[in-house]
Amino acid sequence: MDSQEQREYVEKWLVKVFENAGEKLPEYELSGHDVTKLYEMAQKQVAKERRAEILIEDMKQKAKEYRAEGKRLESVLDEAGCSVKHLSAEAVRHVATLATIANTLNLKDCSSTSFCLAITELTRKRAENELKLKEAERDVELLKEDIRRAILRSTNHKRLLKEVSDENLSRESLLKEKQKETAFLEQKSEQYQAMITSIKEELKENGYDPTISHQSLLQDAKELKELQDQLVPLKAELASYQDLPPAMHCTFYFTDRIWILQD
Repeated sequence: MDSQEQREYVEKWLVKVFENAGEKLPEYELSGHDVTKLYEMAQKQVAKERRAEILIEDMKQKAKEYRAEGKRLESVLDEAGCSVKHLSAEAVRHVATLATIANTLNLKDCSSTSFCLAITELTRKRAENELKLKEAERDVELLKEDIRRAILRSTNHKRLLKEVSDENLSRESLLKEKQKETAFLEQKSEQYQAMITSIKEELKENGYDPTISHQSLLQDAKELKELQDQLVPLKAELASYQDLPPAMHCTFYFTDRIWILQD
């Protein structure tokens, strides 16, 4: 179907829709895209209405058949003397209840076989539902257990988070104290450095000799100790020579060495 035929089809369908609604079709303009969409919608709506008409006709036909069957059964009951007008109020109530149950169970008739089959089917569905209910209850229990474990994990996580937060606060306070101490030490270091610089300048102005510094004195003391250690074996050797008869040139030699070391 070309675009012009689709447009004509849509226009007829719109007129029919508004007439069925009891309203007049207003003026309108349709683009090619609108015509295509409305044509598809009209096709679906017409198909749906056709199915509904077929279903209605089928229901009407079944109703006629049921009415005819009802009249036939009524005539049979009249001939047998068992028509509704001959039944008591209680019997009529029981028959109505039986008919209601049959309609509820969607039975084609009220025979014992139909009721037995329906009850069997209901029993089967009940067993299936009970099985599904047990499975659902088991799933619910498993889900509850998972939820309990999740809650426990969440509680532990919250506790750990609180511990970490408290530890961080403690570390922050300690870090602040360390920062204060560091700032204080840096300030003192700067003061001491300034004092050292000032003292050095003052010593320089006063003619300070680096050779008499503490470090130099320590170095001299160390050298003196080494010399004293060297004198010990020489003194022992000298003592051994003093016990011998005098030899003037040897005495002068050792005496000179001791004086040299002492100097």
